[in-house]
Amino acid sequence: MRSERNDTTEEAGIIVRGLGKRYRNGRQVLADVHFTVRKGETVGIIGRNGAGKSTLLKILAGALEPTEGSVRMRGTCRAVLELGAAFHPDCTGRENLRLQADLWGISVGLRQQFMEEALRFAGIGQAAEAPVRTYSTGMFVRLAFAAAVCSTPEILLVDEALSVGDAAFQKKCYARMREISEHTSLVLVSHDLHALTRFCSRILVMDSGRIVFDGPAREAVDVYYRILQAAERAENGLREVRTDDPVYGDRKSGVPEESFLRLADPSCMSGEGRIRVRRFAYTVDGVPFAGSIREGQEVGVALEVLSETDTDLLIVGYQVRDRCGTEIFGETQVTSRAESPEDTKQRAPRRRIRRGTSLIRFRFRWPGVREGMYFLTPGIGIGEDVLRQREQCWLNDAIRLDSSAGGRLIYGMFNVPMEAFRIAEVPARKGPADGKEQG
Repeated sequence: MRSERNDTTEEAGIIVRGLGKRYRNGRQVLADVHFTVRKGETVGIIGRNGAGKSTLLKILAGALEPTEGSVRMRGTCRAVLELGAAFHPDCTGRENLRLQADLWGISVGLRQQFMEEALRFAGIGQAAEAPVRTYSTGMFVRLAFAAAVCSTPEILLVDEALSVGDAAFQKKCYARMREISEHTSLVLVSHDLHALTRFCSRILVMDSGRIVFDGPAREAVDVYYRILQAAERAENGLREVRTDDPVYGDRKSGVPEESFLRLADPSCMSGEGRIRVRRFAYTVDGVPFAGSIREGQEVGVALEVLSETDTDLLIVGYQVRDRCGTEIFGETQVTSRAESPEDTKQRAPRRRIRRGTSLIRFRFRWPGVREGMYFLTPGIGIGEDVLRQREQCWLNDAIRLDSSAGGRLIYGMFNVPMEAFRIAEVPARKGPADGKEQG
């Protein structure tokens, strides 16, 4: 690997040509990687686990040697790969910052300024004078990240470091990186797609050690989700099938046919169990058991249930939570006033289920939620209404979906479109000739 350092800020950047990495056991983890990062550019890298992201960053940082190709680093480089890996546990926080300054070649004149700025950013107070082995994980992370971002690098490499620490600290980190991005080339590896699409102007998508896409952030997310979806189908031995395929079955309902049902996992079930789900299936725009979804796509769910009782008060619905367990949205056939075709002549939707086995199907459109991982819980209950129902069988978080906003900017958790907008001119207010307000 060739590495070129230059103190001239105007030439800061990264140039990678034909990079490859093969281990002694013959495993190829990187192959024919080419890209350039300009000064002041923020680039994200995403991909499935094992795609080669971390290996690439380690080579850029000089922690690994490539088998082939070259890397040119133009400018001072800091890498946040394993936070605090260079910290000595028996030294205090302040002493470790001094050691880092020596390792990075920070001049004596700037050393004190660097240390004080890093300690302010970390916000660890008097703990700066205590050995770092006594630190909590949060304090350790704060100090390690502060050391990297306060050393004014021309190139900063960050591998998943922002997934640790509390929300306030993560926000502070992104604010700091946005502040230094005008004069720093940033390369970020993260699974937080929402953060990357808001922070990066460009994203590289990696798969099987290669860069398969290099372009606008939101287009990159769609490419990434298509890779996830293809991998999901391959792992489950499924071909891509759409609802208009005759062998698939129920074109009208847009939900899975019985032949696609899987056994439900008892460990994720909750409820009384008088009605319980034995098998289930789901589709995204006709693709069985898809792993990714985007705004406007149709989700179809099929539940094979075994009922020990007759009831006219069946309630079927779903709930969607984010990866933190926060409830985002959900509905039931009752609150949606959904009716199957045979119920249209009745005064109320059919809610009857007989003792024995039944197949329940429903579908809904995915809203414009922010990028991220979501978990869908199908559920069955019995009751006059939703608030007074008795839970029978919920498949808690049984369906995982990685959501893309499809190029739209999501300001919060999800967007609600305006239904009306207009601009009208307001006539000038008439007053006395002398300009005084009327009494």
